[in-house]
Amino acid sequence: MERLENLLKTFNPHCIKPGLSRIKELLRKIDNPQQKLNVILVGGTNGKGSVCNFLTDILVDGGYKVGTFTSPHIFHVNERIKINQEPYLNLYPYAKEIFERCETLTEKPTYFEFLTAIAYLIFAQEKVDFAIMEVGMGGRFDAVNVVRPLSSVIVTISKDHAEFLGNEISQIAYEKAGIIHEEIPVFTGFLKKEALGVIEERAKQKNCPFYPLKQHYIKINKDEFTFSNENINIKNIKLSMKGKNQIYNASLSMHIASNLNIPIKKGTIEKSFWPARIEIIKNKGKTVIIDGCHNVESAMALSDFLKNYKQEKTLLFGVLKDKDTKGMLKILLSHFSDVKIIKINNERAIPTHILCHTVRQLQFKGTCKTFCSLNEAFLHALSEQDFIVICGSLYLIPQAKACSLKPCRLSL
Repeated sequence: MERLENLLKTFNPHCIKPGLSRIKELLRKIDNPQQKLNVILVGGTNGKGSVCNFLTDILVDGGYKVGTFTSPHIFHVNERIKINQEPYLNLYPYAKEIFERCETLTEKPTYFEFLTAIAYLIFAQEKVDFAIMEVGMGGRFDAVNVVRPLSSVIVTISKDHAEFLGNEISQIAYEKAGIIHEEIPVFTGFLKKEALGVIEERAKQKNCPFYPLKQHYIKINKDEFTFSNENINIKNIKLSMKGKNQIYNASLSMHIASNLNIPIKKGTIEKSFWPARIEIIKNKGKTVIIDGCHNVESAMALSDFLKNYKQEKTLLFGVLKDKDTKGMLKILLSHFSDVKIIKINNERAIPTHILCHTVRQLQFKGTCKTFCSLNEAFLHALSEQDFIVICGSLYLIPQAKACSLKPCRLSL
């Protein structure tokens, strides 16, 4: 692990350089392993990781060998590259081989491009039946988008990464539609009309079968739902994952699998779990929710879930500069009587005093204090409140998970 970490330190994990020239040149150096794979590309703004996880579980329980590439990781980089849901432990030989090839390239690849190449090489050498590849950002110029896939999936489209994708939904949709390739099936979750029009037009131009998820496929009854499309009818599904957005993610995954003639077991969907997506843990008798929400759409999903719980709550919050901070806080603050602002160890993080000022600008009536670490804020919250929510950035998740002593999953 130390050798791998030392090698990865030569890359800047926060560097974003749109374009496919570097990854294509690198993959040519290792004989284009991606061309040997049955790839499902999963793009969109929110829900990509959850859909990748649901799809992987469906395929693995169906008897297939599945490689899954997602980002970011929580604790170790191995979490990004999995075979049958198990993190691939022996990354170093592949990383070393590809790193040596990098020295002969016209331009050094980015951290994400480097890991994408490793994933494609491992999945090809492991001879997986399917490779589920999560798009990192956008789609048109994302490193995973160097293959003619088995199918392309666009889960949701909302505003995020405006610096690279644009401020308008139509611009963002255009970038994400870049993963649509000639005559391959295209699946979408529930998209805004403007976004759906862009995706549908792209699919039409490329002569692609088009399978949007439809509202009448899903019937929700409290914490259970029934999914019924043209191919399957599965009743009374109760997910281990919380939130209405996960019902939609699970439904999209079943919609995809059923149209690809992949068998689906109800129990597989129900047990599927993806960390830090309204993840409920118990700590010293207190309820703690850890959520990776970092944009307006994901904040709305968390807010929708929190409406079910009327007791006083404390929010532990930190966020990066390129996010719609005011938009997120406007949605979330009404649920809380107390806010603790956390310093994130990232050069792109908003300073805590500025974030606290933003909270007060929004006329928050509770208390707002700043803390140098999540652990310090968490200990204060534990002593004051019974219901704690940690969110705002995926960069908070490793600290959020670590600051609890062996948290156990809790069903509310």
